[in-house]
Amino acid sequence: MACGESAGAARRSEMYTLLLLLIYLAFISLGLPDSLLGSAWPVIHRSFDVPLSYAGFVTMIISGGTICSSLSRRQISGRKIPRPS
Repeated sequence: MACGESAGAARRSEMYTLLLLLIYLAFISLGLPDSLLGSAWPVIHRSFDVPLSYAGFVTMIISGGTICSSLSRRQISGRKIPRPS
């Protein structure tokens, strides 16, 4: 039985590592679009020949999309999510 328990512990350890990696990647990918827009906009605005101030409009569109998607999470998931109290 010791061998079976050891294999189970190793498998759990691998799953925890995989879960931690997934959480880390999700955390990074959530913040990445906003920071990339700030660093890429100087090149984008020259390529599309638009004013530098249009970056504000793009940021508002991204923020609005984020708000709409979070407000419609119940309809998207099809499950009842409890309201915070």
